[in-house]
This record gives sequence, structure tokens and C-alpha cells, in this order.
Amino acid sequence: YNPLTRRLAVGASDSEIRMFRVDLGEGGTNDVLVDIGTVRRSTGDRVTKCRFVHMSEYEAFLVCQGAGKVVDVWQVRSEREADKRKRKREKRKEEKKKRKTKGDRGEAVENVEANGGGETIGATPRDGDGEEIKAADELESVAVVRSKSKLTSFAVHPQATSKRCIMSMVLATSNNVLELWDIKGGKEPTKAATIDVMGHRSDVRSLSLSSDDSLCLSTSNAGAKVWNPR
Repeated sequence: YNPLTRRLAVGASDSEIRMFRVDLGEGGTNDVLVDIGTVRRSTGDRVTKCRFVHMSEYEAFLVCQGAGKVVDVWQVRSEREADKRKRKREKRKEEKKKRKTKGDRGEAVENVEANGGGETIGATPRDGDGEEIKAADELESVAVVRSKSKLTSFAVHPQATSKRCIMSMVLATSNNVLELWDIKGGKEPTKAATIDVMGHRSDVRSLSLSSDDSLCLSTSNAGAKVWNPR
């Protein structure tokens, strides 16, 4: 949920993210959640984590992790940019409608001439009010991060590691590896670093500290490991 724009993003077991406007009794409707459309993910696996990330007061992203190896990133457009996208979409829709009406009118004229007279089909009336802003107007896909291993979680760093990056992201994989990725707008994400310290591959059964707290022993059904807890 994004409290600044009052948008709720919902993921499911398909390739779409459903977006809702949280309408708290405004706009002359009693609906709390108003459907504003969907955006498509790069994969069709189940969504495991979906959250809005605010890098600053004016910059926000929607990050979605699937059950597989992929994380999708969208940038939230400003109200002005979203309205501009909406107007372009309405213009394309209107031009398509005019071309269709023109084609229907041509066919009607031919039928009238063949029948010796009659009425022609007039232009399709234009909608009085424009459509509201949709999810595709507000969200712009900026990156698709693909790991080689199945993902268990992600975290976004509040500051990018480079000025050329729009964000830095850490991915946790199922084989106990942490991957640091640099997300660059309009370019392929790059893996900046990997922390590969293998832990237990199954559930830890017990822990024990030495008397001077210098060593820690952990055990699982596959073995035991000794750690430096400091």
C-alpha cells in the first residue's frame, strides 16, 4: 500500500498486478477499493512479495518478487506524467474510433447506393468525460532482475551505490547467498557483489555458545557448523 498516492497493489498466482485506488468515501462512491486496472509482470509465477519503496518524497517504485528467480521493478510516475500518458492513450483510442467510424460509414454509403437510398451511419458519439488514470498510466517498467537461483526475499537500499543507478537491491536466494544488484533506468540490471557464506541447507535444530562467547555451534539434521559470533 502506498499511503501518499492511496494505491493498493495486489499480486496473485498469475502474471498481473492488480491496482486499486483507496477511496475513503470520496468521489461520490461508496466503494473503498476502486479498480484502476493492471500491469503485467515478466513471469507468470505466484507473487510472494509486493511493496512500494520510497526513495525520496518525489520518487517511488513498486517492486514485486515472484516465487521463482525474478523481481520486477516499476517506477511510479508523477501525477503530471500519469495525466500526460492518459491523454495520449485517450487520443490513440479516439483516432482508432474515428478510423473505424470512417470505415463503417464507407460501407454504409455503398449499401445505400446499392439499395437506392436511405440513411447513412453517423459518427460514433464521443464520450462526454475522459477516463480516469489507469495503472498503466501511473507505472512504468524500469527493470527486471533475474537471479540464477530461486529467491526467498529482497530489500532495497535507501540510497543507490552509484549516481548512474536509480536504486540498489539485495536479493536473498534459497542457497544462502546474498546478491547486490544495481538498477539502472533503461538498462539491464548488473550484479555488483555476492556474499557467499554457506550456512545450513536445512532447518537449524539447536544453538550453543561457548563460555567466553567466542564460538557458536549450530546443528541441523545434515551436520554441525562452528561460527565466530563477533
